[in-house]
Amino acid sequence: MLYIKDDINYVCSFEPSPQTHKSRNEWGWYNNDPEVNGVLQRIELYDIVSAHITNYTKSTQHYCLRSWWVVLNTGDEVPQHIHKYHHFNRVVSGVFYLDGDKAPLHILENGIERLIDNRKNRLLLFDGHHQHWTLPYTGTKTRYAISFDFMISNQPLCDCESTRMCHKCIHMKHTNQGITAYAGPAKTDGVSGSMNRQRHIDIYSGSTKLNEADLHDYKK
Repeated sequence: MLYIKDDINYVCSFEPSPQTHKSRNEWGWYNNDPEVNGVLQRIELYDIVSAHITNYTKSTQHYCLRSWWVVLNTGDEVPQHIHKYHHFNRVVSGVFYLDGDKAPLHILENGIERLIDNRKNRLLLFDGHHQHWTLPYTGTKTRYAISFDFMISNQPLCDCESTRMCHKCIHMKHTNQGITAYAGPAKTDGVSGSMNRQRHIDIYSGSTKLNEADLHDYKK
């Protein structure tokens, strides 16, 4: 289920800035500690988003893992992807729209593709395992948004038994069997088009890297 709230009372007076650095483990997964001095905090949007995370999840036990600017100019796009972490707790992803011409976010929710318009001061929340993307941006006005991931500390990633797996937990179960894969952007620095650059995949067995590659099928 998606969560959408419009006309949130917020005025942004901040310029895009880099995502706060987070360390990774030997498999390339981000650490699961709370983000410190992240984008949401720096632009004074954290408390607003946190309150809506509570409304959406019915839980007050949550914290921000990562937050970052998404800046698109004509021709830029956000490639199809999901947000997963090396943890068995639920992760809620979201985006807060600040400005730009119409360019909806595509979300694949339970096999149904939904288009959510990037309306100014709209907040969108969804579970991080849902695939989402944009088409190449055709607008002429720079499209600004803030994306983020929250860990819900008292809610599980899924309801699978320990001997079973689903699309939500498969990355955790395979890791426990000694196989894991990480794929994602090497950086997201708040610069137009950076969501599409330096995409990379690593495959491990235990702590031994079996293979790695750059994913060249994305727009440079």
